[in-house]
Amino acid sequence: MNFNPEFSIGTIIIVFSLAASFGGFYYGTRRDLQRFKEDFALAMEKIEQNLDKLNEVILGLALSKARQDNYEKRTDETFTQIKEDVRDLRKEVGRLKGNST
Repeated sequence: MNFNPEFSIGTIIIVFSLAASFGGFYYGTRRDLQRFKEDFALAMEKIEQNLDKLNEVILGLALSKARQDNYEKRTDETFTQIKEDVRDLRKEVGRLKGNST
């Protein structure tokens, strides 16, 4: 087994084609990664906007629920007071009595 250091046209073509292939692969991959980075940044920005909108909706829902709970509590208190007034009226505790003179 002897090593022959002679260069021929075929060897030069093979070396050039390998170098061109690797260069093309590098250039294409670099551009794809740049596009991916830009698309990823754009997607992250859209996700942040959607999360902000979702936060507003959830906050509004929580405030609405709190208002509704507060309204139910006030309505229950009012209804309880009305029931007590009706009981008092049935017992004639709250009735005005006129003078019989």
